Amino acid sequence: TLAQALGQGYALESMDWGDNRVVVAVRQPLRVVLTGPESTGKTQLAAQLAREFGCLWTPEIAREYLTEHGAGYGPEDVRTMARLQAERSAELAASSAQLVFDDTDVLTHRIWYREKYGERDPELEAMPLEGDLYLLCAPDLAWAADPLREHPKESDRARHFELYKTELEHSKKTYAVVSGQGSARKINAMRTLEAGRVLPLAKHRGAGEEDRLR
Repeated sequence: TLAQALGQGYALESMDWGDNRVVVAVRQPLRVVLTGPESTGKTQLAAQLAREFGCLWTPEIAREYLTEHGAGYGPEDVRTMARLQAERSAELAASSAQLVFDDTDVLTHRIWYREKYGERDPELEAMPLEGDLYLLCAPDLAWAADPLREHPKESDRARHFELYKTELEHSKKTYAVVSGQGSARKINAMRTLEAGRVLPLAKHRGAGEEDRLR
């Protein structure tokens, strides 16, 4: 089941305990990554889910970066954006107790680089996919024109969707496809999370912490 696949995340850390050095298991937050082709509602959905679950979320760094530096980017810019995204996500996860949402991660930069330059970048391919669960957004929404988006063709978005699926499966990452128009998209995403025993604030009030994330 999805709940079993997500499990309970812990990191092993060593610490001094008197004259001894011991290893303890420290609970990590569950990291949920919104991913998928352009114009599939990732940012809006990340914000909506963070609000429903009362937690933090990491915006997409690429938009911030390109707005500041201009749309004329090169290979090193894609690497830089991937590093910045990973750093920001790690910082947010470090300050979160239970759950955090990420609007994209290095998977997007890998596919972006391959599509733009026709080859794989060693640094991007080596960067780990840190998400515990990936919500793969289907390209079933109407294209929203944006000067920072590059692939308006429906055929390209469908092809990119399959690339994301293939990459997630190859990396053995737990993922679920999210589709639907309007509020149905958020509802479907929340049902997926609830299937993994991740409950929104309205449902876990009054329950013990162990009942919110299992």
